Amino acid sequence: MMKKETLYLLMLEDNPDDAELAAKALARDEFTIEWNRVDTEESFRKALAEKPDLILADYSLPTFDGMSALKIKEETAPEIPLILISGTIGEDVAVECLKAGATDYVLKDRLSRLGQVVKRALEEAETYKKRMRAEEALLKNEENLRQVQKMEAIGTLAGGVAHDFNNILMAIQGNVDIALMDVQKDNPVYQNLMEIRLASERASDLTRQLLLFSRRQLMEQIPLDPNKIIKNLYKMLNRLIGKDIFLTVDLASDLKMIKGDAGTIEQVIMNLVVNAQDAMEGGGKIIVKTKNALFNEENCKLYSNAKPGEFVCLSVHDTGDGIEPSILDRIFEPFFTTKAQGKGTGLGLSVAYGIVKEHLGWINVESTPDDGTTFEIYLPAIPVRPEQERQSLVPQEEFNGNGERILLVEDEEVVRNLLSEMLTGKGYKVFSATNAREALDIFEEEKGAFDLVFSDVVLPDIRGPKLIEQLLKQKPEIRVLFTSGYSDEKSDWQIIKQLGYPYLQKPFTSYDMLKTVKEALEKQ
Repeated sequence: MMKKETLYLLMLEDNPDDAELAAKALARDEFTIEWNRVDTEESFRKALAEKPDLILADYSLPTFDGMSALKIKEETAPEIPLILISGTIGEDVAVECLKAGATDYVLKDRLSRLGQVVKRALEEAETYKKRMRAEEALLKNEENLRQVQKMEAIGTLAGGVAHDFNNILMAIQGNVDIALMDVQKDNPVYQNLMEIRLASERASDLTRQLLLFSRRQLMEQIPLDPNKIIKNLYKMLNRLIGKDIFLTVDLASDLKMIKGDAGTIEQVIMNLVVNAQDAMEGGGKIIVKTKNALFNEENCKLYSNAKPGEFVCLSVHDTGDGIEPSILDRIFEPFFTTKAQGKGTGLGLSVAYGIVKEHLGWINVESTPDDGTTFEIYLPAIPVRPEQERQSLVPQEEFNGNGERILLVEDEEVVRNLLSEMLTGKGYKVFSATNAREALDIFEEEKGAFDLVFSDVVLPDIRGPKLIEQLLKQKPEIRVLFTSGYSDEKSDWQIIKQLGYPYLQKPFTSYDMLKTVKEALEKQ
């Protein structure tokens, strides 16, 4: 074992001459030491708090003794080795001392072996520390696993709640849409109906945000306006952060569009804002900002992972404590956290990093201790302008049917009746089934004379994709449209996407439904 440059030694010894002899014995064995001699319990406790590398304790002192010192050491600093030194200690007493936790013992008339004993004690202490670090790491990993399992349980619960809640919202929104068709805009009831509709949309947003926290939201990259995402999140973020923290936004008016998944981009922003809040225990300010950014070969050298092109920058700045330079390179590691036990999983920034990488972007971090932190997210810009209100682009009359026959498979009665009414009212002929068995019977009775199968994914007997698989064997050219109130793996969304079928996430508007049905029927 390599000797430390300096060995910090605590000696519990009432005789200064004996302490000098022990120090000289170690010097002869080429130990470089600094030592402090104490001879009372009070002075021992005070010196022990300074964490010496080694304790040499006389077995017997006038007002104190080595065994009492050993007990104190075991309670407060078990990692520090303690060697008993005595002129009179017997073998039986020595064995009892070792059982109580002493590393070793040396007789005062045999100090020539002290160096060898100290060397072995330091090696054992290093082994002990390694074992303690391994056990701490194991405990931390177990805690992290419990946190992940907790998040998984929350996700499962959120997915189930979202499914039922989305079906309820589907019924509310759909019936309001039907009522709005029969009410003139100047009628006072029209405004009441619009308020109901807006409230149901806000409820739908809350469900989606619950799924964001549990990472159960579907991911589909489409053209997005980042400013719109931040505006939609603003109220919820204000509810999340403390009252002594001020949240402001600074959004570029000419901001370009990005191609991304709104749910996961929201998750990144929320993670960064929550982290910023945690860095400001005494209050402060958070600024969420957007801007356009152009990178060429030259300024790409200023940022790791940067590449030339046009980008949109989303930044979150806080006036908190900042990040220590020594850990700045580790902040995106899974499970790495500087938060207190139980205050975080250490997954927030690693998840954010992964999401940004999936969007072909990168994150830049600038931080100064005691002077705040700025996270800058760079995402590729696309040459598309923000979408206008879709209702103003195409009137719903364009989506009227012309007697096309639709097999509707939906187990929720209120949703099934609603969709049937909406489609029938637009000129479609609808046949309704509550499960796959009924759907197969109706398909057989009608000899497969359907233009479209509009099916929920999760049915009471078999899953929607399995039903479609059976129907396609009888009529390969039939059109298919899926819907679901689930937002996780139960929605079979990835499978449906791979097969190329259109998909509607509940709750959806009558406009979206009629438009998607029309597009599905026209799909070649």
